[in-house]
Amino acid sequence: MHLFASEKRDTVLRLMVDKAARCVGVNVTSRKEAVSLGYFTEHRLGHYSTDEHLTSLAEFTVQKQSARHPDPVRRTLCLTETCLLERDPASYSVCTLRPLSHVFALVRHQESAQTFSVEYNDGQVRSYLSTDRDSLLASLLDSVRAAGNVDVHVRSTPTPRGHRLGPLFTPVEEEVESMHLNSCSWSAERLHR
Repeated sequence: MHLFASEKRDTVLRLMVDKAARCVGVNVTSRKEAVSLGYFTEHRLGHYSTDEHLTSLAEFTVQKQSARHPDPVRRTLCLTETCLLERDPASYSVCTLRPLSHVFALVRHQESAQTFSVEYNDGQVRSYLSTDRDSLLASLLDSVRAAGNVDVHVRSTPTPRGHRLGPLFTPVEEEVESMHLNSCSWSAERLHR
């Protein structure tokens, strides 16, 4: 859930529903009654609001790199059984929650000994700095695989999105994989001649 405050609640909702339908083609529904602040606080993470998804098994201090902020922002990166959380170290409140099943790849950047990124299957990428980068990546890789996402891997460069026609959350067909491997082996043979 997202919380917005406005004195003109009905006008904002009406315009949101109208613009979503006319400009994007999406049907947006809204509640007729407002929810209390307590209800919002308790249920803002939806399915992931329970202790199972919020209790940290491991925590790492990181600096998050973001286009929103000119300087890196200090965060506590927390691993739970099912999620990767970003917490504000001052208040310990959850800033970001992403399921481990949505991780596509981990990037261990070559140009910096502290930089790494987490690529998600919806195309989003989060970049961080950590003095414990390698142990953090090992723990994150173990956690992601333990959560059932066995196809995740560690890369040294970001995923070239232009080389893939489909979305990252759909697996590549076996025929496409074998065709790619055959073309790679043909190119390697040609180089060695």
